[in-house]
Amino acid sequence: MTAKLKKITFALHPELKDLDEQQRELYLKIRDLYRSHCLEEATKRYQIGELVWQARHDGNTYGEQVLLKIAMALSISEKTLYRWSNVAGCFAPETFTDLMNKRTKHGNRLSWTHVELLTNAGGPAEVDRLVEAVVENDLSSDDLYLLIRQSQPQPANKPSAPRLPRSPVLGLQAMNRKAADIKEQCGVFEEGVTDKLLAQEPEDVQPEVLEELRTCETELESMIEAVTEKLESVRDCIRMLESDVADAQQARAARTRARTVIGRRRAPLACAA
Repeated sequence: MTAKLKKITFALHPELKDLDEQQRELYLKIRDLYRSHCLEEATKRYQIGELVWQARHDGNTYGEQVLLKIAMALSISEKTLYRWSNVAGCFAPETFTDLMNKRTKHGNRLSWTHVELLTNAGGPAEVDRLVEAVVENDLSSDDLYLLIRQSQPQPANKPSAPRLPRSPVLGLQAMNRKAADIKEQCGVFEEGVTDKLLAQEPEDVQPEVLEELRTCETELESMIEAVTEKLESVRDCIRMLESDVADAQQARAARTRARTVIGRRRAPLACAA
């Protein structure tokens, strides 16, 4: 008798609980297409990375800026090819396949960005720990980036700052919602204390009320400190991004000059032909 395969079910994401049947069907169609796309894209990148990794270690193929020329012909960054090859060099095919077959508690696969970030981990044990954290907590690639950054020593001359979300606007909206929740909680607390004070004579006020107010003051001070710290982190991000933009502009200018030089070297050969 052939044993039946057990169908694996995953927990429904909290954001999907309010969707009706038609909206849920739309989600399922997008989900299936997206997951198959992510797996196919990651597999192709790994295969390209294997070819580049082999070329980098083959004296007959590597040299004379061959990867730069290939990257220019494909209109992609040479650094991208090197990053993909680092993944192939870090993870054997079996390990890569195992990583791509991992599923989070909501059924999501690890993305290529997840795997690429794992190359920065400090050894197999650290990779296992990070993968377990991603799977158990359904961490995004941005969350994984922060987790890796927190586990690594930061240079003394460069401030540590959290990575900006893919959409800063969504991040600000989330912060506004959180601020509104805090404001509402403070309002409820203040209303409750005021009602209690009005219902009592001054000599009948209990010490617990004063203690509650002191607790509220402490919590509000902690919130202010946390918000101030986040503000400084955002400012650090802005400074880092400004520096990265300046570096990118310089690198782009250098790449343009390199292409010009290569073009000039090719021109006499074309004329001779």
